[in-house]
Amino acid sequence: MKVSRNNLNDLVARSTVTIKCITEDIYGRAVAELFKGPMNFQEHLVAKYFTHIYERYSSQCDWSKTST
Repeated sequence: MKVSRNNLNDLVARSTVTIKCITEDIYGRAVAELFKGPMNFQEHLVAKYFTHIYERYSSQCDWSKTST
C-alpha cells in the first residue's frame, strides 16, 4: 500500500492534473479518470500492479478494455 501511495505521490507532486468525470457511484461520489498530460493515472497504476480494474465502471474507460 505504501509503495502504491508513494508512486502516486511522486507522479502528482507539483503537477497539473486533469480530471475526466465518468459517472457517479451509488453513493453519489464521482467516478473519474485522472491524467497528467497524456498519462492516465489509473492505467499506469494497473500496469504497475498497484491496483486492479473495478469491473463495475470499467466499461466506460476505453483503456481498461485492453488491460483486463
